[in-house]
Amino acid sequence: MPRTNPETHLLRAVKGLFQAYGFGVIRMPPSIYTSGKGIPDLLVLKDGRVWFVEIKTPKGKLSPYQERMKALCEYYGVPYIVIRTLEEAQKTIEEIKKELEGKDVSKR
Repeated sequence: MPRTNPETHLLRAVKGLFQAYGFGVIRMPPSIYTSGKGIPDLLVLKDGRVWFVEIKTPKGKLSPYQERMKALCEYYGVPYIVIRTLEEAQKTIEEIKKELEGKDVSKR
């Protein structure tokens, strides 16, 4: 049985955590990487908002393609988040929830 790398385990856990808090989560399929290098691992949705989430191990670094995608997102005002631990994911979710509290958004 092939070994799953630590980043894959973290990705699954982070995806599940976002879903447990009521976020929509789309795992960007690996086939997309062949034509769009740098595309983040997850697309996270809630209350009409979107966040791109890249999963890295604590020592993992963004590739040059990922750095360009991050810069592009920042330029257009789209949140690009790098998550390295499950604790970081929990903190990120709490920050997003606080940001969404009190905003007049329609629940979908």
